[in-house]
Amino acid sequence: MARWNQAFRGGLKAERSARTRITELGQRDPRAWAYLACEDDEESCDVCRGAAKELSHVPLRDPRLMILLRGHPDCTSAEGCRCSIIAVAGDEPGPPPRR
Repeated sequence: MARWNQAFRGGLKAERSARTRITELGQRDPRAWAYLACEDDEESCDVCRGAAKELSHVPLRDPRLMILLRGHPDCTSAEGCRCSIIAVAGDEPGPPPRR
């Protein structure tokens, strides 16, 4: 039980740290944005693939980013959600325009 509690607390601490970093970057660089990166392999689920397409270029203040810090809540992969949120500075080029 103690190991689980330590791991759980460590996970919460990491989540708070990530939330803080995203918030700070958004305050320092209002043009900063983020995207959801899906592993996109045979273990990835359609839910995560779809979310990665939907969240390909979003402002850091988008509330969906904070929800996804723990992984996609509807992920159906046996491996669990392995998606990552990648923050990008505002002066970096964005993804190619969608057609």
